[in-house]
Amino acid sequence: MRRNRLFKRGVCLGAVLASLVCRAQTPIVGAPLDTVRENGFYRVILPPDLIARCKADFSDLRLYRFNHGFVPYVLKEGMADPLYLPVPDPQIKQRDSSNKHSYISLQYADTYRIDKLSFIISHPALYKRKVRISNPDDSSGTPLEAITDIDPRDTVFRIPPVKAKRLLIDISNADNEPLIIDRVSSFQVPVYILTILEKGKEYELEAGDWSAVKPDYDLHYFTDSFKMPPYSIAAKTIYYKKAAVGPARSLDDAAAKIKDSASGNTRSGILLWSVIVLVLLLLIYISVKMVKAIAKKEIDDRL
Repeated sequence: MRRNRLFKRGVCLGAVLASLVCRAQTPIVGAPLDTVRENGFYRVILPPDLIARCKADFSDLRLYRFNHGFVPYVLKEGMADPLYLPVPDPQIKQRDSSNKHSYISLQYADTYRIDKLSFIISHPALYKRKVRISNPDDSSGTPLEAITDIDPRDTVFRIPPVKAKRLLIDISNADNEPLIIDRVSSFQVPVYILTILEKGKEYELEAGDWSAVKPDYDLHYFTDSFKMPPYSIAAKTIYYKKAAVGPARSLDDAAAKIKDSASGNTRSGILLWSVIVLVLLLLIYISVKMVKAIAKKEIDDRL
């Protein structure tokens, strides 16, 4: 009985600590908007770093006006022109296997959205290969499986939109020498919101609250009725927050946190490793207690 109780307590404690670790890994982030100079209808293109911190369906995305509350918006994807936003380049690791395949791992700094890839290949001069792209670490339930051909005239191609921190490229070489890939550039289609902003007011985008539910605003019924094209306004660099913004927060507080973003990242890393170490110590403690309890029971049974 005692053994069962210890096991159940260990499982419960592990679940609680695991949730704390997950929370430490997904902090809430904010991205203040530039100064609003005119009242009107605005388009705000979401920066790639902010999209990386959003849930796949953007249900955690919020637009906040300081000392007021959340502001309605309509989420859109793509533009009239074929514009793509660059994503920071990944680290490339290539392994040329004896099975006539090359396996290229693209490791990104964050969970970026990827819609297009561009390869720079220095050797050989002529090639035509079958390429398979996947996201082996997918946890969303919608794994990527894209297959295409690559040749000197066609090294840029679309893939189904995916949020990933790592992509795996499988190139079939047949009886040819492996490709030498110098660089892989990544891009995403613009994701933006349409909203109404007031001159002189201070606004901020927010993401990362994984408990948030997708908002339902009336504004989406009326965006097509605006006859004038929307103004454009940019979002600044994201910064890490301890919690979601509230009505009592001010822009001064946000500005201070932007300056402290680097130290905030360090604190988040220290917190994460502290929790991991605590989990390991507690699991070791529970294991020792269980071993002692089992040994004592065996001795008692023999007596």
